[in-house]
This record gives sequence, structure tokens and C-alpha cells, in this order.
Amino acid sequence: MHNFASKLSHRKLDYRINQLEMALTQFGFIGFALVRGRFIGIHEVSEEELKGFIHLWRALGYVLGIEDRSWSSLEKVRKMHNFASKLGHRKLDYRINQLEMALTQFGFIGFALVRGRFIGIHEVSEEELKGFIHLWRALGYVLGIEDRFNICRESVKETKEICEVLIRRVFIPGLQQPGDDFYNVAKVVVEGFRAMIPGLHLDNILHYIHMIMESNEDVANCAKDHLSPLDKIEQLKLKILVNIIWAMQYRIFKGQNCFHQNRFSFCLTSLLGLTALGTRPALKILILTKQQCTPIKAYRRYLATILYMLELYEYDFKPGSKSWSSLEKVRKMHNFASNLGHRKLDYRINQLEMALTQFGFIGFALVRGRFIGIHEVSEEELKGFIHLWRAVGYVLGIEDRFNICRESVKETKEICEELMRRVFIPGLQQPGDDFYNVAKVVVEGFRGMIPGLHLDNMLHYTHMIMESNEDVANCAKDHLSPLDTIEQLKLKILVNVMWAMQYRIFRFIMNNFLLLIIWLWINFPIVAYWKFGITHHSHVRI
Repeated sequence: MHNFASKLSHRKLDYRINQLEMALTQFGFIGFALVRGRFIGIHEVSEEELKGFIHLWRALGYVLGIEDRSWSSLEKVRKMHNFASKLGHRKLDYRINQLEMALTQFGFIGFALVRGRFIGIHEVSEEELKGFIHLWRALGYVLGIEDRFNICRESVKETKEICEVLIRRVFIPGLQQPGDDFYNVAKVVVEGFRAMIPGLHLDNILHYIHMIMESNEDVANCAKDHLSPLDKIEQLKLKILVNIIWAMQYRIFKGQNCFHQNRFSFCLTSLLGLTALGTRPALKILILTKQQCTPIKAYRRYLATILYMLELYEYDFKPGSKSWSSLEKVRKMHNFASNLGHRKLDYRINQLEMALTQFGFIGFALVRGRFIGIHEVSEEELKGFIHLWRAVGYVLGIEDRFNICRESVKETKEICEELMRRVFIPGLQQPGDDFYNVAKVVVEGFRGMIPGLHLDNMLHYTHMIMESNEDVANCAKDHLSPLDTIEQLKLKILVNVMWAMQYRIFRFIMNNFLLLIIWLWINFPIVAYWKFGITHHSHVRI
């Protein structure tokens, strides 16, 4: 009836029922019900029921011929593809086949999926990636890509694997040995884009594509034999592009800022976490490497660990920076210790141990913040801190499924609570035979930095944190040695200091006091001189 009325109107009045009129008619049936429901007696309608009602009328609109703009665009693209394919078949005896369509699909989404950090894509959840892939799977279907050639699959992992294979087997060889017409055509393409984005240069674009494909961010060493060398201006442009992409990792900067505002508390977190880690089997590897056999060795090891950690927060987190170099050194040391443990003890530092070590540095800060003086930290700052340590875990070789740092703050905290309940509390209640001897050496090592530490005191406070107990008088455990009056007093002072950290002025004082202490550790380790003597062993350089 609509078509008949439209044609009749076109013949008699030279006017058709157009898309606007059809959309307004659609409003006539549902508009007031949606936006003025209470005036026409519509009440107690849930969000889900409204969604269903709208979806029904969207489908009716489609059946009645109301265009969906995106669908219309796809139809136009499909027609252009068909025309180009037929023309190519007649003139060149070559059609646009399924492989070419799949590679074009990669062209639009491939780098975003497998090299996201190189083009500034961060903080994208698994669900969002699934949705993005599903959208492009549907687009591929509409444009005529058969399911077996469609690079977008149900699984994010499978889709990424396909993209990696295409980069390795098709695109890298294609760029290394391009056809005769490649540079002429590519130059025309880039010239076209320069009308939209001034400053583009073909050699620059090709270098950056190679950097992306090979996961290389070193501009100075990205030159290839088959690529023209970049002049200074183009190198500068490329460096600016790389730095802009890295600057998009604003969460990492937020995480570093979160540390600087609470550096005293985060260092205390590491101290307590490393004490709790003494219950783990990986302790045997430390004994084997002789890095923890004596107080002086423990002092040097843990001071170096703290200095590496501080570099992580002080410098830009990107390849070539001091923080990145520090992580690479730590990773090499881990690999050496793990290989040694495998040869001597038939035991490697596995993914679980690495995840638990990650907890040692951040766990208490996330789930027991008030016990170590962390206050007034926003959700965004916590997200940044977690994001930073997620990246650290990735660089050190922790697989995503074992990385305790997740996209969600809530999920990360839940994992930390679970680790305390299932691993650390039982480990402290029934420690191994070597635990007390090694833990004592650890604390003695820390006393080279912080005088006055005592093993029983540390263990009592670690228990208090895990059990959210602030009552010093009732913190004694059957499996822990009772505290004497002096140690109880020290523990009460620590609890009161943590309570006072809720005030900004006190946090400011303690944070800056720690800066002075760190300067002394590096330049004039007076406590280590007193404890271990004035020797080169008291000085630690990383």
C-alpha cells in the first residue's frame, strides 16, 4: 500500500513518500509512548520491556523499507566491490577473491587487535574486543566473505592468532619484496591522505608499519635494507608519533603518581609482602643462588630490589627507558635463578610463584590500604596503579591468565583476598622448616636499611593486616612467639603511625622522610656502615 501510494503521488504530485516521512510515521506509532508515557497511562514498564518494544519497531521499520544508514552504506560498498571484481575479470582475468577480501578485513582491524599499544589502544576489555570482532564478522558476512575465510572468529584468541599468521606469512614478505607498481601506487595513496593529514610521508609510513609488525619501538634501529633511509625531519616525525602513542598510556602515569603520593606506604607494602613470600617453595632457589644466606647479602638483594622498584615509578615506562632496562635486568636474574633451580632442585620459578611475588609488591596496598597508611586514593588512581603492575607482569613474563592485575579494581581485589585466604595465611600458620631461619636473615638484611625491625614484630603485624585486626593486645597467635613489652610498644607505635597517615600533612612528612632515607641508602648508608662496617658491600648500585 505504501509503494502504491508513493507511486501514485509521484505520478500525480511529483512527490514520493520518502525516508523522512516514513521515519515520522514510525514516530507517530511509538514516539509519545516512549517520551510521554505518563500522559497516556504507561507506567511500571522496565528497561528490558522498552528495549524489546523498540527492537520490534526497528524490525518493522526495516521490513517496511526504512533504511538503516550503516546497512545502506554496506550495500553500496558491496556493489562497488562487485563492479570492480567484474571489471577486473573482464580486463585482467582476475576477480577480487575471498582471500583478498579477508586481507582487506585485516587491513581495517588487524593492527588494532594484535598491535594495539603501537596505535594507542589501551584499557579495552575482553568483552569489548569480542563485540568489536563480532561487528566485523557480521560486516564480512554482509560483504560476501564466506565463514571459512572470515578472519573474525568467536574467540578473541583465535582471531588474534589468525592476524599474527597473516602478518608473518603475507604482509611482512609482501613489504619486503613488493611488486613493481607498489611504490607508485602507495605514493598516490599517501598523497591522497595528505589532503586530510598534512605531513605524511611514504617512507615514514612504511617504517612505522614495519615497526608495528615486528613489535619494534626503536626509531633509530628500525631501518630496513629494502626501505629508503629516513632524513632527520622524518625521524623526528616518527619519534613524535611513537611518543604520542606511549603518552596515551595515561593510566600508567596515574599509577606512578599514586605511588608518589603514598611512597612510604607502598615501600612498607613491599617489606611486608616480601616477608610473607618467605613461606613459598621459591625460597629454596634464593638459598641456592646464595643471595639470601647472610644478612649482608639479604641487605644488598632487597635494597637492589627496592631501587629497581623505585626506578619503575620514576621514569617513563617504555622500551629504552631506565624503568624498562631495570625490568629487563630483573627478568634475566629471574631466568638465571629459575634455570639454576631447575638443574639443581628440579624446580622452576613458575607462573604461580611470579603471580604471588606480584601480590607481595601490591597486594596489601590494594586490600588492606588503611593498615599501611593509604588513604584518599581515587578509583582512577587505583586503576592506574593496577594497570602499571599489569604491564610490569607482562614484561616479566607473567601470562595474562596468571596476572593478578585485571581491568577491574574489584576483580583484582577479589583475587588478592583469595590469595591471602588460600595461600599466605595457611603458609604463615604452617611455614616450612627453613622459613624462620631465612625470614630472620631477611629482616636482618632490612635492618641494614631500617633499624629497629624485629622478626616476631613483622610476623605479628603481617597477621594483623591479613585478618584486619588492629588490636595489638590480642594479636598473639599460638604458632608465633609472644612479644615482649618493648616489641609490643613498637607494634603499637607502628599501628598509631598508620592511623595518623589518614592526615595529609602526616603523609607528606613520611613521604618526604622516606626520600631522605632513600638518598642515604644510595649515597651514605649510615645504618649499613654501623651494622656491616664501612666497606664497599654497604653501597648498592643497580
